[in-house]
Amino acid sequence: IYGPKGLEDLLKGVLLIARYVPFEIKFVEYEQKENTYEIDGLKITSFSVRHSVPCFSFSFDYARSPKFDREKAERNGLICVDATCPDVRQTHTLVKEHAQDGDVIYIGKKHHPEAEGTVSLSPRIHLVTCMDDVAALPELHNVLITNQTTLSLLDAQQIVAACKKRFPEAVVAEEICNATRIRQEAVMALKDVDLLIVVGDPRSNNSRMLAE
Repeated sequence: IYGPKGLEDLLKGVLLIARYVPFEIKFVEYEQKENTYEIDGLKITSFSVRHSVPCFSFSFDYARSPKFDREKAERNGLICVDATCPDVRQTHTLVKEHAQDGDVIYIGKKHHPEAEGTVSLSPRIHLVTCMDDVAALPELHNVLITNQTTLSLLDAQQIVAACKKRFPEAVVAEEICNATRIRQEAVMALKDVDLLIVVGDPRSNNSRMLAE
């Protein structure tokens, strides 16, 4: 058990009144407030937290692609149900094919699962979240510009225009899905409305874009 100073004394006291423990417990105490370990590419950082029991909290960082290996999962006996949105699957096919002989500018939201999954498909796919990201892009070759399917229409148009200014020969494949487009266009077309109520999940990019 890894933890800060005082952990061993506390737990040994607990073990005096605990039932039989069928294995040996090894205690490793650390003086410093933060420690980092690395095992086979897995980086583990421990840091102390305020608690009645001396303890650490841990963060884990594995430097690998988040791509799910469906074939490996099925070989291990897992039942896989592909619930990927058809529009997202279409984007994946598009960018994978283009990245074989060109670069892709993918306009999306940082940390959004759709964006992370798409960018993980190739090192030649570059995530752009704002105008500043466009200026920071390196020199690219045979550029395709595409986007997350649930983006704001207005935001996407502005960033696409900035990308085209930087890469005039780039091809644009606008991938905002029909459901997103229809709802956003309906909201933008409203006039003389005092209040619009959007019913949706606050974590949904679709819902947030409608409210904005």
